[in-house]
Order: sequence, then structure tokens, then C-alpha cells
Amino acid sequence: GNQIATYVNHIALQWEYGYQLFLSGTILTNLGNLLDNVTVSNTSELEHCNISYWPRAREWVGFTSFLAREKAKCGKERNVTFDKESFVSSCMAEQDFHINMRTGHNKPDWNLLQHHILPIKKYHLQINQNLKSKVQLLLKQEILNLQIQNPTTTGVHIRRGDFGGYTRFGHQMIDEKYYLAGMEYYRLQYPDTVFVLVSDDMDWCRQKFASSDVLLIGGNSPEEDLAILASCNHSLIGYGTFGVWGGFLAGGEVVVPESLKLFRGTASETAARVWNWTMLSGF
Repeated sequence: GNQIATYVNHIALQWEYGYQLFLSGTILTNLGNLLDNVTVSNTSELEHCNISYWPRAREWVGFTSFLAREKAKCGKERNVTFDKESFVSSCMAEQDFHINMRTGHNKPDWNLLQHHILPIKKYHLQINQNLKSKVQLLLKQEILNLQIQNPTTTGVHIRRGDFGGYTRFGHQMIDEKYYLAGMEYYRLQYPDTVFVLVSDDMDWCRQKFASSDVLLIGGNSPEEDLAILASCNHSLIGYGTFGVWGGFLAGGEVVVPESLKLFRGTASETAARVWNWTMLSGF
């Protein structure tokens, strides 16, 4: 989830301001296993390029806010509208042509992404065709075993092993009661629903959620889990960027806990607010 956020943020940075995107070989390999059309240069190609650390690039949002101000200021001074090919060369000092970000931004920067995310989704966030075919065949076989005709599929992502920065807020975290209530919500909305559950703790999920309309098929790999979520009609998610991207790529309705409002500024809270996702009250 974090690597996808880094990827789309930097594509938007490239489209908006003209900075060329380079990613490490590890991230490129991971993205290539998940997505089609990962047309990005490897950082190994930068061996003879003068990349300097820029103090303004210490913190991502500060950096992109600075670029937005510079673009507006430069355009006003010169009375022109810059495209992505001309902004850096026309408005930035030569020493700022090549920027080495000290830290990335592991959650979607929706201020930057708002004008770019739909074409990014269309051209750069399509599931790898081989992986997509594998997952669709798996889902078809599992649903046939349930003997439910043309069901509505709801992807469920349960994050158990790492809540990252969410615990720092000091609020109570969601547990199985939230997911059980979310499933009941979808059963009322779509009586033919089948839940497709993925998690980093599938053993716990088997103990808590075994049911005739629940497919517990996740846990083989992060790429396969995300492709499964993306293949569903709707989503039930909790915390973190993995669930955010699963819900975003699936489209349809996305249900999140109402308590996300308490985690202001996190990836999940921001996405739920930007995309007007359904907040399940009481959790």
C-alpha cells in the first residue's frame, strides 16, 4: 500500500511539475508483479546524474506546497501558464533541477492527486493481466463451490499485525465486532453478497469469520491479496493504505469505521473524506 502511494504521488509530481520519476529496483519489481504499464526508470540509471539533496524536499507536503506557490508566482510574474515540460527549466534554479527526496510520502497526497488520480488509475493502476486472470479464476472456482448464482462480491481487508501510526492517537482500535457489523450491513444491502476476506492473519480470521457466505482465500501474497480486493464489487476495510487502495481500485461502495474521524490526517481518514466513503456508525 505504501509503495503504491509513493508511486502515484510521484507520477502526479511528474505530470504536474515535470520532475522525472525514478524508483528503486525493489519497488519497480514489486509494482511490476502487481500492475501493468509500470513505465518508470530505475534509480540505477542515475549513476552519472548529479542528484543533490534539497533542504525543501525534507518533507513531502512542504515540498509540493512550495512547488505550487512557485508555479503560481512564476506564472504571474511572466504572465504565462506553464506546462510540465517548461516549469522546472523556466522557473527553478539550475541547482534545483535534480531533487533527492530525503523521505517519501507513504500516504496519498490528495491535494496533488486530485486532478490526476483518475487518469493515473486508468493508465498506471491496472492489475497485472496474468495476476488478474489468476485471481478471477480463483474467485470463480470458489464461488461455484458456494452454489450462489451471480453474487455481489465484497472484499474485506483486515489488518492485524501492524497498526503503524494509528496507535499514537490513543483511541480504541476496531476489532472483529466492526467487521461482523460491516458484513451485516452488506447482507442487508445485497442479499446475494459473498465476502472475500484477505488479511495478514488468516488463522485469526478463520476463527472469527467462518460462514457459508465468506471466502477465506487471502494470505498467499500481498500482490494477490490486493488483486483480490480490486476484483470485488464493494469493500469493507479498516486502517491503512493497503485497504485504501483495495477499496479505491475495486470502486463501488467502500465501508469504513466511523471512528476514522478521530484519526485526522491518516491515509484512511483522508481517503474516506475525499471519496465520501460510507462510515459505519458505532465503530
